[in-house]
Amino acid sequence: MDYWTGIITYFIFYLGVGTIIMHIAAHIAHYEDPAKSRAFVVSAFATVLIIFLGSLTTWGSVIALIAVVFVIKPVYETDWDGAVKGTAIYLICFSIVRFVFTYLSSKGFIPF
Repeated sequence: MDYWTGIITYFIFYLGVGTIIMHIAAHIAHYEDPAKSRAFVVSAFATVLIIFLGSLTTWGSVIALIAVVFVIKPVYETDWDGAVKGTAIYLICFSIVRFVFTYLSSKGFIPF
């Protein structure tokens, strides 16, 4: 598979899954307006950071997911406690999905 095809495939997958996970996290963290459009904005920012920082350094993905807290706070207009709660839920769920996707991809269950 071409290098850019893999990046685009991961971007689309993580953007879709990240939006769903962030929307669920917004409901669990009891944000005032947990709209899907807001979840998409946070997910788009996080996905770009995760893909590009993750490919540059070992700790890039961790740094990117920590940076998500600084995006969630103004997008959802919440306090720091709410932003940290939403980020923690997003981080845990997204890490599980990413691990499963990477594992299945390495075993050949996902053809890309």
